[in-house]
Amino acid sequence: MLLAVQPKKILKTVLPKYLVYNIQSLLYKISNSHVKGFNLHLNTPDRHVLEEIIIPYFIHRKEFYKILFVGCDWFTKPYNGYFKNKEYWTIEIDESRKKYGSPRHIVDSFLNLSNYFDNNYFDVIVYNGVFGWGINNREDTETSFQQCFQCLRSGGILV
Repeated sequence: MLLAVQPKKILKTVLPKYLVYNIQSLLYKISNSHVKGFNLHLNTPDRHVLEEIIIPYFIHRKEFYKILFVGCDWFTKPYNGYFKNKEYWTIEIDESRKKYGSPRHIVDSFLNLSNYFDNNYFDVIVYNGVFGWGINNREDTETSFQQCFQCLRSGGILV
């Protein structure tokens, strides 16, 4: 039998809260600093494609101005700088992650997106790494896609 466990969950269970907080604070500070060219990124294939191909594509095109990222964590903090000339939004259900989001941040479930935006509002919605982290079943998944297509403009892009 294969047992798959999230290291972050184990550490939060085993380590004292103050130590977990200190580690998270350190990662936050590192992710926001540029010390002699040092920049911290989540080194996974999907993040590489997102940060090296997808994000630059949207940055350099004027027709993609209103951008929403669903979910945020320490590795998304630099995205504020990437989208400094765009109307960049984030939505995250976990209030403690607000510090990693956009200045235009919403603390709520993505399932409630249409409570905040008119139909056809966004040019781009980036919906990466959310399944199993708040969107956990078929009904939530279907509702989340309904929210995407309701809030995306005609010709908008869902990543």
